[in-house]
Amino acid sequence: MTLRLRLAALFAAVLLVVSGLFVIALRGQISRELSEARKSDPAPLREEAMQEAMNRLTTVWFVAGVPIMGLCFLLGFLVASRSVRHLREINDQLSGLEPSDLGNRIAAPDNDPEVAELVLQINSLLARVGRSYDELSEFSSRVAHELRTPLTILRMRLEESAAGLPPEVSEDLQEEVGRLSRLVERSLAVARAQGGRLKTNIAAIDLSALLGELREDYDALAEEKGIGLVWKVAPGLKVSADKDLLRQILHNLLDNAMRYGAGSATVVAEPREGGQLVDITVRNRVAGAPNSARGAGIGLRLVKSLVGAMKGMEFSAAGNAGEYAALLVCPAHSAAQAVSPVLGGVVRDTAWVAVRGRGTFQNSVAVSEFAKAALKNGCKKFAVDFSACSGLDSTFLGTIAEIGSSLHRAGGAVAFAGAGEEIRRLLAEYGVDSLASAVVAPEGILSADSLAFLPLDAAFETKRRAVIDAHEALAALGPGNAARFRDALDFLKQRVPET
Repeated sequence: MTLRLRLAALFAAVLLVVSGLFVIALRGQISRELSEARKSDPAPLREEAMQEAMNRLTTVWFVAGVPIMGLCFLLGFLVASRSVRHLREINDQLSGLEPSDLGNRIAAPDNDPEVAELVLQINSLLARVGRSYDELSEFSSRVAHELRTPLTILRMRLEESAAGLPPEVSEDLQEEVGRLSRLVERSLAVARAQGGRLKTNIAAIDLSALLGELREDYDALAEEKGIGLVWKVAPGLKVSADKDLLRQILHNLLDNAMRYGAGSATVVAEPREGGQLVDITVRNRVAGAPNSARGAGIGLRLVKSLVGAMKGMEFSAAGNAGEYAALLVCPAHSAAQAVSPVLGGVVRDTAWVAVRGRGTFQNSVAVSEFAKAALKNGCKKFAVDFSACSGLDSTFLGTIAEIGSSLHRAGGAVAFAGAGEEIRRLLAEYGVDSLASAVVAPEGILSADSLAFLPLDAAFETKRRAVIDAHEALAALGPGNAARFRDALDFLKQRVPET
């Protein structure tokens, strides 16, 4: 029975008992008064009439007692509901707290002293738990950092000494060191994600292709373990996520299925009705391992932490005696985030470009080729209209940096127009704003009638080359950019031949 029902029943019972005691007291009082009346007036009284009146009083009480009790119960339930309303509000606030929200505090619903004292104690407990959680997260991060270097050195020494060790011993040692290294990296990733220090790069990911890349490795692993692994992946699935983090999540879910799977496992990826979400389900038969062991390992802890770092993504897992299923829900990459059009035109000695949507690597080639042709034809100024721009990626920023740097060397000028707060932040963050010698006022922005849509049909290899050129131009703007894009540039240059 709930607290409200218990309070209502208690309220009704108390009122019923009180009314019963009142009737009993009334009977007693009437009996005494009749006895006194006999003494003062010897006239005979009809005992039958007196007893009938007393019985009628009792009958009336019993007849009225049932509806009175029901009414009392209803009244008690209403009073109890209002009394626990504040507890429900506090509970709702507590249920919305995540580990990363322990710094938040519960608001007292009203000025009731008892409720305020309860809220004060809850907030004090949250503060202590939050400090302990932060200290534990920081400790985990420090331990992981401290272990990375010695493990790397140990692995290098093992590789150097491999020739002097028996092959099976060398292989076992390297496998164990590799396992420890992966454990440390996962612990560090969990600590960063839980501490809110994990950086993400949300972009459109071809989920079908990504799962296709993973399929070959896990098909071989499943065959080795005797697990029948079935893949049901819809073609053309695209989601918005950080590709590296999503790959890590999928690796952990598939590793978990291989570790605890018995007999069969299934990977299903399909769009949810409405097309706004994509469901990825990893389901496997299990034998022997309890549910707590399958869900409490660092692998699934890492999954939950990484999922929490990406907005719009959800994770849940459930198991019974014979099956375990993990569900990952990703936001679908909408068609609105496809290639955005860009317009260009030359007015006097100024080459104008206007972005309608997002400036990305997919439309940056069109801007670069248009600007180079305009400069070759004698333009000394380059202006970008950001008034209809919703976002910029690093390739588009690098393209602007490349054009601006070329103009500066030739004695030209760059101007920006209509940039909102977010666009100004991006330009400043990457140092591109330093290239602008002027900011065009709104009334100076060209109308769309003066511009024409630029072609967006650049070849794939041309786009890859443009990505490198753009990031080299960004890296040249400052040491921060150089450090930020060093690894990416090295990787891209290895895959794209020099021209």
